[in-house]
Amino acid sequence: MSREFKLATAILNIFLLTSFGHGSRIGRKIEMDNNGHKIHLTPYASIDIQRSTSPTIVFESGLGGGESHWSSVIKQLSDSVPMVTYGRPGLDGSEPDGAVPSPEHIATVLHTALSRTTHPPYLLVGHSWGGPLIRAFAGLFPKETAGLVFIDPTDFNETATGRRDYVFGPLGHADDGESIRAAIDLYYEKQAGNFDPAVQAEIDASREGRANDFLQLKKLPMPQVPVIIVATTRYPPLNDPNLIVPFDKQRYQNLLLNYRLLSLSSFTRSVTDGTLITTSNSGHYIQEDEPGLVVWAINRALLHASIEQRSSAVPHPHSTPSSSP
Repeated sequence: MSREFKLATAILNIFLLTSFGHGSRIGRKIEMDNNGHKIHLTPYASIDIQRSTSPTIVFESGLGGGESHWSSVIKQLSDSVPMVTYGRPGLDGSEPDGAVPSPEHIATVLHTALSRTTHPPYLLVGHSWGGPLIRAFAGLFPKETAGLVFIDPTDFNETATGRRDYVFGPLGHADDGESIRAAIDLYYEKQAGNFDPAVQAEIDASREGRANDFLQLKKLPMPQVPVIIVATTRYPPLNDPNLIVPFDKQRYQNLLLNYRLLSLSSFTRSVTDGTLITTSNSGHYIQEDEPGLVVWAINRALLHASIEQRSSAVPHPHSTPSSSP
């Protein structure tokens, strides 16, 4: 990397630290303390975020991702809705905090930051690895969660048993399928090269979660709030000739996709207000390829959260008002 490029990047980062806009909406990055470490958070609001009656939309990016991945979505959302993006510890200008970035830890860090800048309830939108993170937030802070929107999430509902029965068993590798998949993951990780320590820590956390079927996450309560999942059916082909596997690669991918959709649909059926939407027009970054679809999902969740809030506020027709002592 040239000195000129580093200088230009540093100048750009200084500018972005102050303020930047998405359409008519201005976001202002602020620095907050995270147990002695700086964390960056960007509120977006055309009105006083503390006076808004709408749930605050909180965006959680994918593995190693940054706030900018949501810019196309933010541009299309109503200016009357408060929103927040932020950088997880070690990412997007936020300092590492030395802790393992488990979903529970990241959810706690985010909750502390939100409590200093805005107010619940929160509508959480998570992409990829951000999916387990917002699920953890909802489990730890259920009364402050208005809804969850998952954008092609890491599937925390799948299990090794499910992969054996629906993927590796049909391929004739029920016993060694998990080790083959681990070898495939390792192959592509080596192709990508070295990662920043914070990104590698998130990769390790995601692997640990999958290795134990996200058991800790599943132990957390799931609030009965609107849940919308938007998932792509367009997987990149496994066509690298140097990747050697003992089965047909295309069939493997088809089985993986079928099981993924089965698992995601099972999760949406486990809640009282769940919706699963699939698209073949986007890759993994649906919020960049089809931001309008993500905006639709968010608006649907906002609407359903509003309906549920009004319903809970209306007394049951057969209820008897309590008398004052």
